[in-house]
Amino acid sequence: MSAMLVYYIRKRPDIHFRKVLMLLGLFIFCGGMRHLLDIGMLWHPAYWLWSIGQSTTVLVSLSTAIALLRLLPRIVCLQTPQQLEVVNRELAGEIAALEKTEAQLCRANKKLDDRIAQRTTQLERVNVELEGEILRRQGVESALQESERRLRSQQAGLLKLVKIQKRYAGNFPKVLHEITQLATQILDVERASIWFFEDDRTALRCANLYERTPHQHSQGMQLHASSYPTYFQALATERTIVANNACTDSQTAEFCQSYLTKFCIRSMLDAPIHLKGKTIGVICLEHTQTPRNWSIEEENFATSLAYTCALAIESRDRLQAEEALRQNEQHLRAILEEMPVMLDAFDDRGNIVLWNHECERVTGYRADEIVGNPSAMDLLYPDPVYRQKTIAAWQARGNNYRNWEWDITAKDGSTQTIAWSNISDRFPIDGWASWGIGVNVSDRKQFEARLQKTARRERDNAQRVREMLVQSREQATQLKIAKEAADAANRAKSEFLANMSHELRTPLNAILGFSQLMNRDTSLPQEYQEYLGTIDRSGEHLLALINDILDMSKIEAGRVTLNEDNFDLYDFLDTLEELLQLRARAKGLQLVFDRGADVPRYVRADEGKLRQILINLLGNAIKFTTTGTVSLRVFTIEAPVEAASAADSPSSLFLQFEVADTGPGIAPEEREKLFEAFAQTTTGLQMRQGTGLGLPIARKFVQLMGGDITVESEVNCGSEFSFPMRVSVVESKAIEQTQPLDRRKVIGLASGRDNYRILVTEDRWENRQLLVKLLTSVGFDVREATNGREAIEIWEHWQPHFIWMDMRMPIMNGYEATREIKVRERLRHPPRLQNGRNSTAIVALTASAFEEDRQKILEIGCDDFVRKPFRAEELFAKMGHYLGVEYIYEIDEATDNPQNKISHLTLDDLKAEIATMPGEWLEAFHHAALQCSDLLIFELLEQVPPDKVSVAQAIIELVENFQFDVAIELARFGIEKETEYHSSL
Repeated sequence: MSAMLVYYIRKRPDIHFRKVLMLLGLFIFCGGMRHLLDIGMLWHPAYWLWSIGQSTTVLVSLSTAIALLRLLPRIVCLQTPQQLEVVNRELAGEIAALEKTEAQLCRANKKLDDRIAQRTTQLERVNVELEGEILRRQGVESALQESERRLRSQQAGLLKLVKIQKRYAGNFPKVLHEITQLATQILDVERASIWFFEDDRTALRCANLYERTPHQHSQGMQLHASSYPTYFQALATERTIVANNACTDSQTAEFCQSYLTKFCIRSMLDAPIHLKGKTIGVICLEHTQTPRNWSIEEENFATSLAYTCALAIESRDRLQAEEALRQNEQHLRAILEEMPVMLDAFDDRGNIVLWNHECERVTGYRADEIVGNPSAMDLLYPDPVYRQKTIAAWQARGNNYRNWEWDITAKDGSTQTIAWSNISDRFPIDGWASWGIGVNVSDRKQFEARLQKTARRERDNAQRVREMLVQSREQATQLKIAKEAADAANRAKSEFLANMSHELRTPLNAILGFSQLMNRDTSLPQEYQEYLGTIDRSGEHLLALINDILDMSKIEAGRVTLNEDNFDLYDFLDTLEELLQLRARAKGLQLVFDRGADVPRYVRADEGKLRQILINLLGNAIKFTTTGTVSLRVFTIEAPVEAASAADSPSSLFLQFEVADTGPGIAPEEREKLFEAFAQTTTGLQMRQGTGLGLPIARKFVQLMGGDITVESEVNCGSEFSFPMRVSVVESKAIEQTQPLDRRKVIGLASGRDNYRILVTEDRWENRQLLVKLLTSVGFDVREATNGREAIEIWEHWQPHFIWMDMRMPIMNGYEATREIKVRERLRHPPRLQNGRNSTAIVALTASAFEEDRQKILEIGCDDFVRKPFRAEELFAKMGHYLGVEYIYEIDEATDNPQNKISHLTLDDLKAEIATMPGEWLEAFHHAALQCSDLLIFELLEQVPPDKVSVAQAIIELVENFQFDVAIELARFGIEKETEYHSSL
């Protein structure tokens, strides 16, 4: 009963008197417990327990009574049933009002839903209209962009035409030659020609015809109006002839049989040439092979070409007129020397005393009308203002001037311009206070007026061209702004990749470098050397992952280019086979390399990218294949259709590379994931190895070489990856022989050698210390600098033989420091160093993964470069190459011990040997392999008996090559055999 009361109170948090009800429930519970205690006392008299129950019951009952007494006033004040009925009725009214309000809200909500649906329909309709408008505008924008491109090309052509006229002024045939050639280039037509009417306008004569394909000019052909009346009639309308299909167009159809078909002309665009309001010729533009729809811009450009021809003719006529004027002046000069010219003379009172026949002829006034007549000046200069102005100018000039022109009014009222020369001071004559000779230049002045009119017209044309150029510059400015924005985005991405490369490789350089440095310490315990080996292998694995990610980033940024070089393909494949043979043999696989007999030995291609592609494909095949064969076939093929143009060199051919395996195969639905970055198939996820970048990178590299990777696979039947590659065949003498990197440990310098001074320039302390300790440990004299400025100062007074130069440093970077050192060396001409060089060898240290940075480093003067993280053997090899250093190497006794040689056991041999190991050891080995822990595995290998050293060596090879999947398979096999053995017992 008490439990039900408590449950009721918990379910009804709104009930009043909760505390009293809880006390009542407790009182009921205590009463029940007291009775149970009374019954229990009959068999087990525990009076102390009974006393506690009695006391508790009394306390609860008292508490309940006190609580009820406190509630007594509130119980008395409770409302009567009649009052409660009134309250219920009021509440019912409020509920009805609320229900009415709710119904109104529902109706309003329904109206709102209807309006929303209606508005949604309207918005959808508007959205459809907007989408159509957007598509239309996109089409218009595309058309505008194409039109702008054509206009820019045409504007450039018009500007070039202006330059052509200026350059070949006076050489009219050369101008026509340039106009026709430029027309074919700008409008992309096969033929362009310029024709002029004969004097009787019954025929057109070709002044210049340019054919683009044979690149030749010709002239002299004629078209007679009697043979082509429709065409001549069309020219008479003075409109441009636009024939998109010349054979069917009514204006040009009569040329079809005799002209168009013969030269495969399909479209014609003819613009008449107008001069002085008359059509004097036509410029013809002819498109061959396919019909062409001429645009308005092209028609306008053809009209501009015709106008340019007219300007060229005007320029020619003007030059001819100027030449004629020059000849006339020479003729007149000869006449003046032999015949009379205008000659007049004045006395001291200003009266004319001499008036020759030429003056009479020019002015119409006889000598008796002018000589001695005080009003003669009024006759010759009837305008008083002009007369006073002229007299004042005479007085100002004095009696010594030449070819001073002014106007004289002739007797017939015409104005004659006379060029006067007063030579009375030079040739004084008695009785003549002033005299001179004059030449009538009225005709010349009129001609000059015409020339000025022509010049004004040309200035107007130049102004129009200038406006077009301004518009073109504005468009070019907008394009430049857009280009700068795109360049800024590319630069930002490139800087990010460069920084990522530097920031990822730099700490790895310290990790791997110091692990190599510590590994050189022979006093370290074997256990620590194994730890260092683990660090080194893990760091190399991490570096490979970073390189994959950076390769993918470079590909996406468009920073990957082909770096072709000459190499020995046979040696390349043999080296690759040796590299992968160990991994294949460790898994019990047969690795087969099949090279076709017609495959050339010496080729030119990108060796590095080809190696990365094949290692990715073959490595995947070995990793996912458990039994059977992995093969690589290389053979020649015909050039693919899409790449036929690439094989234009006689020495080029295509090789086909095919990588096949007998692995689990790939399901069709998973093939799309193969070339997605960071994506893996189900089999790859089960193996828990790799990043999913190998195949995407390989495919990008193949596409960069002009091919693509194709996949053929069936589940449980294996897979085949293949791709074509273009190579160039080279001679054996073109192959540069390279020495393999010496992997022996350097422990010192050969005796009898001078001390070599080495400068290490590096801003990071850990990298600098790594190089200093590594180089001093073998006997080099080493100094260090933290930036390029310090490096220059140390180089000045110490003259090192060799400098390791970091390229990214504060204050002064390696690029500036190297350039400065090389410049100073050339100015000084220092004595030859002991390595036979004329300068200090500088080798760059860079964490960049970009090939363009390598080119930049070599261009500024560095002799070579090494990427971070580096191997100690690589550093010593570079210094040996540039300094001629001879080293002392550590003798590896392990290489002469047959028991320590790497085992070449097959997978079946390993399974047979490992099955004999104890069960506990197998379980521990299986657990360590599942964790991919090389430390645990190496600890377990210490427990291997001496007679099984070949097994231990084989397991070490698996761990060092990260083939934990094979180790897991071996452990499982041993455990199964152990279980079968115990079951049989």
